[in-house]
Amino acid sequence: MSKKVIISALVSLDGFIATSQGNSAILEENFFICQPAGIELRKPAQSEWILLGRKTFEIYREKLLKYVQEGCKIAVLTHNPLRLNETERCVYCFNRSVEQVIEILKKKSSANIWIIGGYQVINEVTSHNLADEIHLITLPLVLNEGIPLFNTELPAPRVELSDVQKYGELTYSTWKRSV
Repeated sequence: MSKKVIISALVSLDGFIATSQGNSAILEENFFICQPAGIELRKPAQSEWILLGRKTFEIYREKLLKYVQEGCKIAVLTHNPLRLNETERCVYCFNRSVEQVIEILKKKSSANIWIIGGYQVINEVTSHNLADEIHLITLPLVLNEGIPLFNTELPAPRVELSDVQKYGELTYSTWKRSV
């Protein structure tokens, strides 16, 4: 199996992944209401590692345990060590660049690396064209302002649309790295 680096993100119709204060709860709530029963849209198949920043880890800490129970390991980008409890033995902290951590995880992994954020991590990965795929779940929601999915001051990801599916009011699109 070929290892891939896959970004997965919830995004509003107007391209935001969080409010101006960095809160993504409204997107999460909307996704919870709209997600189709029995279909996993977030976690890519055959994912062994979940890569995310410290703030995102702190927000989703409890929810991530579900994926740990399914065999995933978690890599957290942080400058400061985390206080981990006994149930978080599969959480590893890295004080390195995203590029370095992805290389380390690729060497340790036999499966996909799933990136779920935050926006700084996503932008560093996309601006360096490190993602093999970007999976976007577009919600029927307009925020009018907030944190955009991509920082327009950085190089845009070089991707092309591979697939689009509609699930009720949600749109699920897959973008693959173009050469």
